[in-house]
Amino acid sequence: PCAGRVTPLEETIRKYADKPTENVVKPEIGMSFDSLGEAYDFYNLYSWELGFGIRYGKSRLNVERTKCTQEIVCGCSSGAVTRTNIAIERHASKIYTRKMFEQFGENLFEGGGGGGGEGAYQIEEVEKKKKYIARHNDAEKRERWSKVAYEVTISDDVDWFDCECGQFAHTGMLCCHALKVMDYIGVQEIPKRHILKRWTKDARDILPQHIAHFQKDQAVNQSFTCRSSTLYLHAMELVRIGGCIRACTWEDEGLDTRGNSSSRN
Repeated sequence: PCAGRVTPLEETIRKYADKPTENVVKPEIGMSFDSLGEAYDFYNLYSWELGFGIRYGKSRLNVERTKCTQEIVCGCSSGAVTRTNIAIERHASKIYTRKMFEQFGENLFEGGGGGGGEGAYQIEEVEKKKKYIARHNDAEKRERWSKVAYEVTISDDVDWFDCECGQFAHTGMLCCHALKVMDYIGVQEIPKRHILKRWTKDARDILPQHIAHFQKDQAVNQSFTCRSSTLYLHAMELVRIGGCIRACTWEDEGLDTRGNSSSRN
């Protein structure tokens, strides 16, 4: 940041002072911000003036795993935004939550699924429908300590893709290497064994017993929300704690439960 630089917010406020318009904060094409936070605050004020909200949209990483693109979208914006529009990504958009679908899209794009991705991997077939090697396109430019080739093994019934990077075992989300192999052999949908319910839109169907009444198939019969129920439970807990503290105070002061003086033996 430059100390003498006029920020976009200050600039638009000065313009409003010189020539008042309907809105104080007014975005213009070509505006430059020092940070993502500054840009978000600017558009947040703009949206507040017009009566809507904003949120962070999809982002993109470069080869060095540094964020190079970040979208700021309307808060009511919904729906999955595909990056490659291949069959397996469309299938993922139907089963994953929005956040997990964004992660899936990043992995797919990183691997070069559908022909995309600057850090795309190339596939070498070791044994057809059995074993493949995902090798980075810029292997010779990577650091010597960086791993550039990953072996992906496929089960006999093609319902399990085991990559030596171990990302699925660690996070429950398919890695870019396995996704690249799936794209290479023409897999149209994510194998069921690779779909963890906790990342899907139906994750509410596996809630623990004490909050099972919030499951999707039972929520219609409930007149209260999870938030109000939780607040009620916390409020009752505070009442209980307050009652205990008050009783202890009276006992220490030699009073009965009505606040009257009582003698001790």
